[in-house]
Amino acid sequence: MIKMKKSLAAAAVLLSAHAASHAAFVINVNEVGADVVATGQGSFLTDDLTAGSTALSSKVASYARFGLLTFAGAMQPTTDYAGLQGPASFGTGGFVFGDTFSGSPVLLRAYANQIDLPTDYVSGSALSFTGTWLNDSFSTLGMTPGTYTWTWGTGAMADSLTLNINAPVPEPESYALMLAGLGALGAVRRRQRRAR
Repeated sequence: MIKMKKSLAAAAVLLSAHAASHAAFVINVNEVGADVVATGQGSFLTDDLTAGSTALSSKVASYARFGLLTFAGAMQPTTDYAGLQGPASFGTGGFVFGDTFSGSPVLLRAYANQIDLPTDYVSGSALSFTGTWLNDSFSTLGMTPGTYTWTWGTGAMADSLTLNINAPVPEPESYALMLAGLGALGAVRRRQRRAR
């Protein structure tokens, strides 16, 4: 009996360590110069998702209004997995193809509560990618900055996909111009007061 309790305790520790160490999957989207760059990395626990059909995915694309993000290279086979729960969109934009891609194919279909992953994907293994829309911005893609999260599974199989559309941070030159403008405004106000 004592041996069985120790075995159960060890199994519980292993399961909780696995759940705690699972990093989920995170996509960060940033405006970089005149481009929009998305990077994704992490892993997916697919045990509590329902595998569906296989398709060929071949482009980087965004359709913010329908919560569609596609990150794939030339004709890469993927399998769709249903069962996500989360927002149906992340903006108001229409369909816009991207320009460059590297890494593993990952597709988010929020409107259908699905993700598409490589057909040979093993649950819990690491994936990463980078996709770029050249000469685009959040405005032209219709993406609304914010954090969007989709979840699935329960207990040790609980998992998530987080999309961070990161609002642009003003560059130091912008701060310098803003401070110069405020300084000039202050000087004008001081002159007006002296003139009275």
